[in-house]
Amino acid sequence: MRGQTLSPGYLGQPDDALLDADGFYHTGDLAWVDEDRWVYLVGREKELLMWSDGTLIDPMRLSNLLVRSIWVKDALVTRLRDDDFLSAFLFPDWPRIDKDPDFKRSVDTGLRWEEALRGLFEEAIDHARVGSGLVRVEGPRGRSAGAPSFPL
Repeated sequence: MRGQTLSPGYLGQPDDALLDADGFYHTGDLAWVDEDRWVYLVGREKELLMWSDGTLIDPMRLSNLLVRSIWVKDALVTRLRDDDFLSAFLFPDWPRIDKDPDFKRSVDTGLRWEEALRGLFEEAIDHARVGSGLVRVEGPRGRSAGAPSFPL
């Protein structure tokens, strides 16, 4: 950012400590500007996950795509340790799921509720995958024990 409304600095720091040579203040925000010059903030640079090939992934964007599903109340996407895949922790929207006739029918006909819930979550993950451009593969634990993962 640059402009007359920006503070020249912070108390106890030199006035030019936060400005580059062209007078821009770097906020760390990720944004884009449309043709009408509206600025859209879409993330934070320090939250990006860097992979060995230099690819940057924004886990907050993926979390936001997941919670667009009617089955997901909240989501956290992260990288555990040095895994070469992302992990998604999903919190179900139980009031909505409990009212779903397909979920009820699946459980009533003998499917364990965990497996019925997994199907709903896989639907949410597939929707997020399409919106993000990532490719789906099975994680190291296999389909029956672990959640789907997305390689980079």
